[in-house]
Amino acid sequence: MKIDSKRKEQFKKYAAAALALCVLAVFYLGSAKLLSSGAPRVLFNVSQSEPSGELSKTVASNSALAHPFFARAAIALASFRAPVKTGWYSIEKGDTFFSLLTKLSSGEQATSAFRIPEGFTSRQIFELLGKRDDLKHEAEDLSRDEAKAAGSESFQKILAFQNEIGEPAQNGKSREASIEGLLAPDTYFYIVGQTDTKLLLRSVNQQRKIINEEWEKRKPAVNDVLHSRYEALILASVIEKESGVKADKHLISSVFHNRLRIGMPLQSDPTVIYGMGGRYRGNLTKADLRTPTPYNTYTMKGLPPTPICAPSRESINAALQPADTKYLYFVARGDGSSEFSDNLQSHNQAVDKYQRSGIKNGGSK
Repeated sequence: MKIDSKRKEQFKKYAAAALALCVLAVFYLGSAKLLSSGAPRVLFNVSQSEPSGELSKTVASNSALAHPFFARAAIALASFRAPVKTGWYSIEKGDTFFSLLTKLSSGEQATSAFRIPEGFTSRQIFELLGKRDDLKHEAEDLSRDEAKAAGSESFQKILAFQNEIGEPAQNGKSREASIEGLLAPDTYFYIVGQTDTKLLLRSVNQQRKIINEEWEKRKPAVNDVLHSRYEALILASVIEKESGVKADKHLISSVFHNRLRIGMPLQSDPTVIYGMGGRYRGNLTKADLRTPTPYNTYTMKGLPPTPICAPSRESINAALQPADTKYLYFVARGDGSSEFSDNLQSHNQAVDKYQRSGIKNGGSK
């Protein structure tokens, strides 16, 4: 009897120790971070054609993982319980065995974010998109290949927005199909693996919403100068590139409205730069200002044929809500703000004061 009692006591001790070890193991399993400190997130694709065992080996071989065994175990267990939804998944900073298991079991796809900055051209936006390795790329190819673009539903919807908000011709010429100005600057979250044209289409829909809302609030006098929402986008894009501070946008808008109203050229340096394309090397010359292009607002009157960048809501609002002034000129002060004048003599004095070094980009109107 005494021997049995001792065995029972020993068994209880062993059982308690085993339970404690199990609790510690579960606690460690649940709290151990899968990623190494400072490592970037790990993306992996779950496909129907790849067995879970092979996938778990591939993921576990990633050098960014501090605990590859736990990652393999999470993938294996999730696949054993039920088929994992195909798509891209991520192991992020702070992820553990249990959080990864939850992602896989619930089909929580990996997401990412893309920022379209204010004032960026479509070419600059395409360049940013091209650097994203978590998107399927087609926008750059479609922008260059009319045949491919014609077969892309997303790209056609993007270009349809251009006709939706404006007349088919600008300044007496057929308007070129252009995505310029149709994208709304903002941060867009997306599921990893989607196409960049779908992301751009969301941006276009955002810009459609903004221009429609702001157009409804426009000042009545705006109708004398801007005849469509597309023309409003064009002017907004020029304001975006000309304004160093938000407080000046409505004043700059008033200068351009006043000039358009009396048939005076806009004389906007950013439009000239845009029209030069790859020929621009960082400085405008007098010869550049005298060289005609569809975008040279020194040699032509009226608006350029398309926007010259992606305008923000603030710039769109400024284009449709110009300040009530008689200003016809402005010059950059050098601190981001501008000095405004309603006559040439005052303007020349301001130019002498702030820009004695000669022609500067976006500096003097």
